[in-house]
Amino acid sequence: MKGLLLSFVVVLALANAGLLGLMLRQPVDAATTVSLDFSTDSSKDSGTTTATWSTSAGTVSLPTNPALTFSGTISSDLNPSTTVPDDYAYGLSFVSSSTGYVSGEAGKVWKTTDSGATWTALTSPESGKIVKDIDCTDATTCWAVNSDGDVYYTANSGTDWTRQRTGDESEALNGIDMVSATFGWAGGGTFSELLLKTTNGTDWNVVAGGSATPITDLVATSTSDIVMKMSSTGNMRYSHDGGSSFSASTDPSDAGDVTGHTLASTAATSTIWTADMADDFFSPRVLKSADGGTSFVDATAGTGVSFVPTAVGMSSDGST
Repeated sequence: MKGLLLSFVVVLALANAGLLGLMLRQPVDAATTVSLDFSTDSSKDSGTTTATWSTSAGTVSLPTNPALTFSGTISSDLNPSTTVPDDYAYGLSFVSSSTGYVSGEAGKVWKTTDSGATWTALTSPESGKIVKDIDCTDATTCWAVNSDGDVYYTANSGTDWTRQRTGDESEALNGIDMVSATFGWAGGGTFSELLLKTTNGTDWNVVAGGSATPITDLVATSTSDIVMKMSSTGNMRYSHDGGSSFSASTDPSDAGDVTGHTLASTAATSTIWTADMADDFFSPRVLKSADGGTSFVDATAGTGVSFVPTAVGMSSDGST
């Protein structure tokens, strides 16, 4: 998954019942006022009063009449026809400032063409399967991977999907990163490593990455350079020769990993960011590599991060 952080997209990382993912929600417009209707307790008072939440002022005006019971009526000027992702989402890929895709639970894929203000539900690559990641090379061309180890391809914005690889439940794929329309990587595994490579955008071949544990995320910055993260302590590996050989990255303290898309890079740069935990979920680390994943240094200081992120993004120039 490309680690391009776009300021106009708000992404909330969630951890719930052991499932880590992303959920997107449409923000309330700054000028919206939501009125909440309250009714008084008939045994003590009579009549109706209103509590008003003004998002433009950032205040809530509460009713002064005592003994109130909430009636459950909420009104606002949000467009009720707006479609937004309505389930756990795992993959995010933006190809421009306005066009992006999200993939998630139950085979769901969504697309936005207005910088995330609205989303359109697309045809599912395979209903019922978790689409763990999606990566697009332009506004209409995307690849997606799911929890059964399948790889899907669309050339028409998700109207139709072609299955390029058929996997099974022991071959869950967690991440995909396309360097171009013909070259890319996919990684995952349920009990052990599964690393796939394509050099024509269609056929996917197994490559030995040298780890005994599943791949949780990967990023490729060129046809030669790839970094992948494993589901075990301090386990990151890199290749600078197109996957002919892999080596272990130097980690300052070999801290624990966390599930999610926690590797971020920008194409044609050697800067890579990642996040994990030192001891537990409330002791995060932010790590940075300036040499394409060969070594990482602790860059947590000054980030203001107070818990472990389950997704990491990166600015287009690779600086942050």
